[in-house]
Amino acid sequence: MITSTSNGQIKRIRRLQRSGRARREENVFIAEGPKLVLETPPRLCRALYIAESFAAEWETRKKA
Repeated sequence: MITSTSNGQIKRIRRLQRSGRARREENVFIAEGPKLVLETPPRLCRALYIAESFAAEWETRKKA
C-alpha cells in the first residue's frame, strides 16, 4: 500500500495523468474507472493502482 503522495510511483502517475506527451513518450494509457479497467485487455495492463476505499467497495459488489 502506498501512503505517501511523495512516492515516486504516485508522482509518475500524476505526471502521466496531466501530460499527453508523457503518456506518448512511455507509450502508455490510463484507464480510469471500473468499466474501462475491466475492458482493458490483460496483455496491455502493466500496473493497476486502486484506492483502498474502492477496493473495499469492489469486494462488497463482487459478493452481492
